[in-house]
Amino acid sequence: MTEDKKEILYKYVKDYYWSTFRRNTTILSSTCRQLALGLGGLAWLDKSNIQGSCCAKSILLFVVLFFISDTGQYLFQSYAFQQLAEEYDRNIQSGTISEISNLVEKPKMNCLTHIFFITKLILLALASIFFLALLYQ
Repeated sequence: MTEDKKEILYKYVKDYYWSTFRRNTTILSSTCRQLALGLGGLAWLDKSNIQGSCCAKSILLFVVLFFISDTGQYLFQSYAFQQLAEEYDRNIQSGTISEISNLVEKPKMNCLTHIFFITKLILLALASIFFLALLYQ
């Protein structure tokens, strides 16, 4: 396979698959934030209720942990991309990299980001389960 063909394939994968992945995870994160804020607000309103206070406090805890994980996800992803960009800038300057096809994300560079992403989904699911338990007490 020629280098031009490889470069076209890399560009297609980047433009279609990776951009779809990033767009969908961005939408999912935004939706999760809205749900977390809603659950937190509803739990806050109910926390004065003696019967539901344990569930409400648990919901608030899960929501706070969700937002900590959300922040961690974007912090570590930003840092990983910054390091990669700095490395590529140095390699381009030195002439080590001269083809666009060499500018790819490193395997496992987003591993920690994915762990935070899954963690926040689990925390949101737990908050939702506790909210449903609060509703049906």
